[in-house]
Amino acid sequence: MIRSILVDDEVHNLDLLAILLSRYCPDIEILESVQSINEAYDLIHTLKPDLVFLDVKLLEGTGFDLLRKFNEINFEVIFISGYKAFEKEAFEFNAIDYVVKPIDITRLQHAVHKATKKIVS
Repeated sequence: MIRSILVDDEVHNLDLLAILLSRYCPDIEILESVQSINEAYDLIHTLKPDLVFLDVKLLEGTGFDLLRKFNEINFEVIFISGYKAFEKEAFEFNAIDYVVKPIDITRLQHAVHKATKKIVS
């Protein structure tokens, strides 16, 4: 199982992503879903997930602000965003993939497959 955390400031997006992952990506274990940068930062340190599903725009900043808080990013990141414009910056943070909302299931499965290959190897 790939241990993951979901980070999005909108509850309905967290719920939808959790449903899609449980239905179409059975190797993903969701440890927690959080809505803020500080909660995500604390949980990543505590739970040490393999993978973080991260929205770009959050209420108190961006997913990039969260990643900048880490001296070393020792987990994989899949960005899930409604904004295609941030894709280049996401890959500068070594994101595994960037999935644009509304989430296409095939695209999500492809991103999870890429992450799984990297995590397991």
